[in-house]
Amino acid sequence: MIKHEIYYERLRLGKSNQASFQDHLNELDVVLEKNMGPDERHPFDSYPDVDFCATVSEYANGAHWVSAKCLDKVDYMFRIEKYSSLIKYNIVNEHSFFGNIGKDALSIKRDFDFIVNSFIKEKLWWTPISELLVSYAPHRNFSWWTNECLSNIVSSDHRLIKDNLTMIHSCGIANDWIKNMSIIMRCRLDDQLRSSCIRRPSAIDAFPQPIFNPSREEDPLETGKAILVSENLSVGFNEYVIKNLRIENIEFIPLRINESEIYINNPEACLDKVFFKLLEYHRTC
Repeated sequence: MIKHEIYYERLRLGKSNQASFQDHLNELDVVLEKNMGPDERHPFDSYPDVDFCATVSEYANGAHWVSAKCLDKVDYMFRIEKYSSLIKYNIVNEHSFFGNIGKDALSIKRDFDFIVNSFIKEKLWWTPISELLVSYAPHRNFSWWTNECLSNIVSSDHRLIKDNLTMIHSCGIANDWIKNMSIIMRCRLDDQLRSSCIRRPSAIDAFPQPIFNPSREEDPLETGKAILVSENLSVGFNEYVIKNLRIENIEFIPLRINESEIYINNPEACLDKVFFKLLEYHRTC
């Protein structure tokens, strides 16, 4: 099974490139075997959450590896997230400028449509995410970000600028994870975040994440590098994990994406194609 083979290549690379995490990776492998059996085990079908791995403390509360430095000239970090996930897993603002934000499927579509129309009508751009959420509490207490300005993919009518789709793929995001109702998030970097909260992603942080390449401990860049998901996999954007984010540091822009067009026009960036290329990519790293 291809995912099983990818998992073992990733496990090998993780232990080779990040020796300080060898014991934790071995511990997670034992947990997987106990819960999934010895054959064809991998954590990827449960991405982004593998609950039984939370018994390993280093996994349960991640973003503990090398602090990211050389960010003096970086004012913001960016990420793209599904609107439905953002609303489902956080406490919503019931007194928002956009009305009473709901969590059920019908409310999610209705509210997103209203938010997009409000942005267009009021000519809004970066808006405090506190208009949607009371707090931002990502799973395992950290989330993934890049220093590339992802708002460059958003048109004036809040649709994807098709020529800039590569920017999403450069974050290590396959077509399968790109959704019609999306949110571009921007995090303002303050002294606290710069000093202690921005980290290079580790093999533990990315354990259940199918598309990831473990950087080497001796790498002087002190940043992760995403995999550009394309016909030929290559190095993508800088990637970071950030923990302890305060909601007042975060702003958002809504983004509509035509999922069908992406699948039709960029079939090479679909997971079923990417998995086979990933195995070769890891074996030649």
